Amino acid sequence: MIKYFKTDKNGKAVEIQECERNCRIYIERPDAGELNDVSQKTGVPPYFLQCALDEEESPRLEHEDDVRMTLVDAPIIEENGKISTIPMAIIYNAAYFITVCPRRINAAADFLNGKGHCTDTARHKKSLYALLNAVVKSFLLYLKQIDKADNAIQQRIGKRSVENKEIIELLELQKSLVFFAASLSSDQSIAQKLLLGNGGDTEDEKELLDELIIELRQAVEMCTIYREVLKNVTDAVSSVVNNNMNFIMKFLTAITIILSVPMVIAGFWGMNTAVPWEGKLYGFWIAVGISVVLSAAALVWLWRRRML
Repeated sequence: MIKYFKTDKNGKAVEIQECERNCRIYIERPDAGELNDVSQKTGVPPYFLQCALDEEESPRLEHEDDVRMTLVDAPIIEENGKISTIPMAIIYNAAYFITVCPRRINAAADFLNGKGHCTDTARHKKSLYALLNAVVKSFLLYLKQIDKADNAIQQRIGKRSVENKEIIELLELQKSLVFFAASLSSDQSIAQKLLLGNGGDTEDEKELLDELIIELRQAVEMCTIYREVLKNVTDAVSSVVNNNMNFIMKFLTAITIILSVPMVIAGFWGMNTAVPWEGKLYGFWIAVGISVVLSAAALVWLWRRRML
């Protein structure tokens, strides 16, 4: 899918039907024919357009002649509801600004629809910094969602016993935070390279770049805090599970001790030798009474030792 956006007379970024100079091009799940068409219209090397389609690509900066590419990681929600990250390529030259996404990235789609800091499609460098800011803000949004999901799991655990579902959900959240930490670290290094490079040409571009650095630092700190909190929660859940298991084993051991007393008495009186009160009806009740008394004594002893 390819969409084109350009600033209208009212200063708003609107969708247009054909590729024009100083327009923004949004590419999502492209095929080879679409990439070749865009490459021919814009003069961007096909290699740059294909970089983001490999979800194992690492964030980096590249340039060739007047074409510059910024490859970063952006957060997405998978079809199964899990939160992860994928590459996103931002490419621009003197005439075109191109965003390539292997799957839908809400931050990029919203920005290109005119919901970002920069609506002037002719200002490519400012558009780059504004889009990167939108991506980082989406990281912060998804981090808050992860924190809410963690709190919801804790509330469910507090109301009933821990189930495998809660443990699996906690592991999935930890997995998402691991991806976030790696992606934010890489994106932070990209932002630092942009800052150490030519930076912004105008005051508003410099402000956007400074805001990007601050937002990234905040996102990294939030991710670190949430990872530590989630790790502590997972450890606490493991301790609860182990504690419940220990209680069950202790209770079953105590019940086994109590029930073994009548079996021992019955074993003595069931021997194939002469025993007291043999052949007497009251002998049975005496044996039963001894069993009850000894079992009660064992019960009291275990209760005082807090094994029941």
